[in-house]
Amino acid sequence: MPPIQRRKLLRASLAAPLMLPASGWAQGAYPNRPIRMIIPFAAGGPTDVLARILAAEIHAAKGWTIVIENLSGGGGTVGTSTAIRAAPDGYTWFFGSGGTNGIHQALYPNPGYDAANDFAPLALACTTANIFVAHPSFPANDIAGLLAQAKKGPVSYGTAGVGTTTHMSAELLKMMTGANLVHIPYRGGGPAMNDLLAGHIPLMVDATTTSVPHIKSGRIKPLAVTTRTRDESLPEVPTVGETVNGYEATAWFGLFSPKGTPPELVAQVHDVLNAALRSETVSRRYREFGATPGQETPEAFGRFVAGELEKWRRVVAATGVRPE
Repeated sequence: MPPIQRRKLLRASLAAPLMLPASGWAQGAYPNRPIRMIIPFAAGGPTDVLARILAAEIHAAKGWTIVIENLSGGGGTVGTSTAIRAAPDGYTWFFGSGGTNGIHQALYPNPGYDAANDFAPLALACTTANIFVAHPSFPANDIAGLLAQAKKGPVSYGTAGVGTTTHMSAELLKMMTGANLVHIPYRGGGPAMNDLLAGHIPLMVDATTTSVPHIKSGRIKPLAVTTRTRDESLPEVPTVGETVNGYEATAWFGLFSPKGTPPELVAQVHDVLNAALRSETVSRRYREFGATPGQETPEAFGRFVAGELEKWRRVVAATGVRPE
């Protein structure tokens, strides 16, 4: 073979992995090109990490190529709007959350989309708990004690910011009990935790994943978790609902595709996602982050999202929460 032809063949063989369908893809079958997964927040955050764990497992198990696209901005609205406008052909997945597909829709009346109806639900990826934590000097040791303190006067609490699931977890408690809780929003959970550790604020609502190390060291004390059942990482800590009947606030993450995606594609993708979520790798990695993998049908997940949106609309209306 002439040298020029050999060089052309070598270049073609090196390019093949980038240009040809992944191993096991039948020509004309789904998927026959990379899938775009839109994450509406910056790389490195919890949403991004959870999404990448799932995408890596799908690639390992199925050979599907999933290209991560972080489109941050507007509290998640930039990425959400982009995903909704994508073609409903199964090649755009959106890794949403209780914030992007629930709270933000309730908090921002006209975000330019309807998160409850402009998506086809694919699968609930996971749920996580938030937790009420206090500085050791705070007189209360549980939710009953917190409510008693709030009757004596206002109790300030910090969160990662307005409209976060941690903020709305406290506002739900405020709506259900009338507790005199005063929100102090921070630009992220890290600064809020630093002030709690220093005793500058008495109380915080945080994700269990970031609070557990400080609880274990004794630098802060847990009052209650926000989920319906106790958290596996802190089984001795009660739920808010054990004191306030009917209370539940769950942080969640899930996969969506644009509305109009064919039902047969939704079913196929759902099966692949659920298989990945049941895998030992994803289950172990998610639990390391304090997350419980989800196992809901697309229909059940859709009903869950609609219920979440309605709940947070009631909370926003009752408490008067406004975006910054």
